[in-house]
Amino acid sequence: MNIDSLFKRIRGAAPISVSTLLLLAVLGASLRVSAAPIDQSLMPPVVERTISINDPQLGPMVFDALAAGDPSAAEQGKLILLLHGFPACDEEFREILPALAAAGYYAVAPSQRGYSAGARPTNDSDYTLDHMVGDTLSMATALGADRFHLVGHDWGGGVAWYVAAVAPSRLSTLTVLSTPHLDAFAAAGANPLSAQKEMSSYAKVFALPGIANILLSGGPKFFALGLVAFGLPLERAEIYANALKDPVALNAALAWYRANPLPPPTNQPIGPVIVPTLYAWGNLDFAFGANAAYHTRQYVDAPYQFVVLRGVNHWVADYEPERVIQLVTTQVQGDSP
Repeated sequence: MNIDSLFKRIRGAAPISVSTLLLLAVLGASLRVSAAPIDQSLMPPVVERTISINDPQLGPMVFDALAAGDPSAAEQGKLILLLHGFPACDEEFREILPALAAAGYYAVAPSQRGYSAGARPTNDSDYTLDHMVGDTLSMATALGADRFHLVGHDWGGGVAWYVAAVAPSRLSTLTVLSTPHLDAFAAAGANPLSAQKEMSSYAKVFALPGIANILLSGGPKFFALGLVAFGLPLERAEIYANALKDPVALNAALAWYRANPLPPPTNQPIGPVIVPTLYAWGNLDFAFGANAAYHTRQYVDAPYQFVVLRGVNHWVADYEPERVIQLVTTQVQGDSP
């Protein structure tokens, strides 16, 4: 099966067009050349580790993670937890972790529920965002932090907003990339004058039963090409596709879409955030429109910074790791970007 055949099968199953996907492919290829790699030789090393928690219903769960810095910094309030989205994993933040560690923080990026083999429930009901909130808070506790800094992108951004809304006492700062506040996202999706509902239509494809097998029918390289159509640079797409090359792993990652409707329903608000917040959004983001991005401000009752990244698409950390480092470090240190 070639990529055109896949697009046709997807088009027949859900309201998303081949032309839309091709446009995204053009945008992803033409936006920019990836930033020059950060010189890792001058930075603290990135190491692999695991984080063990106990889920109230499921029992022990073990998350794979990448980390940099001194673990004892977590006990001093200097833990930065970074949450990825789909189709990424802990690798989304590999280039970012060393610089945060060099600034004196213990920076940890876990592969979230479904992405870690040791934290992979089989029921879709175990993938609602409230479960991810519990995972995040439990991981921070396991790492020794009563209070911590939280960073999130894409689905990880949704989790981060939710954590900030329901457990503000645990957070020192919040930094969200791409994803608007969930209530702003819901409002935009319900607004007939907004394009958000149409922009989120791709989520219906990812929620289809059996879509994991279709996406992997040509192997990881073919799956990676599909991710490039959504704007990812090829080298990053290949890393993520390889991590999800097992249909069981990909199906678990896609369970997030089956368990959580996009845009979120307006009758289930998470409420305002009272944590100091920095929200960065690329004005070429295909998933989140300007309506939700600009209206996020009204859902934050705390010091708030909104940074519009001109000429940047949805994949902020993949294209702009140095910019993300600047945003996160200035936020956690209480400065202006």
